[in-house]
Amino acid sequence: FTTIQEESMIDRIIFPIKDIRGKTVVFQGRHQLSDAKPKYINYPSGVELPIYPINFGSRYTSVVFVEGIFDMLNLQDKGLKNCSCVFGTSTLQKDTAKKLLPLKVQGITKVYLLFDNDTPGIQAAEKLKPLIEACELEVEIINLDDSCSDPGELPQSYVDSIREYVCKENT
Repeated sequence: FTTIQEESMIDRIIFPIKDIRGKTVVFQGRHQLSDAKPKYINYPSGVELPIYPINFGSRYTSVVFVEGIFDMLNLQDKGLKNCSCVFGTSTLQKDTAKKLLPLKVQGITKVYLLFDNDTPGIQAAEKLKPLIEACELEVEIINLDDSCSDPGELPQSYVDSIREYVCKENT
């Protein structure tokens, strides 16, 4: 990091984002304040973000995509281990087949979209569904009920029911 880059990372939680080979391709810094602008900074800038994590081996036949890294961490911490972050609502819309190929090679056959329960999240899930289906993967959108707007806020009982539903074919 240069001094300017170091200063831009102050008050940020830094995540090393790795590709399928385990190589760190970018560092993502999320500001500790949820209303900070910008909320996320990537270093180096301009790097195309992969699906993260993308290496599940052959343990699962399905994966749950969420928008943000904190959504993914909340779900994984509560036991939903086949969960990946797509870094926003539009990142996966570019080079969809290329980004999904490592999952297909690992035996993933179904993708669940669990995006935020807001207009951008709902619209993005609907837009992504045919793009993922074009890659010969089954897709199901999981809509959050009105009691929760973000996967990062889901209580344990809700995550348990999602895990039971999406992992039924892996048992």
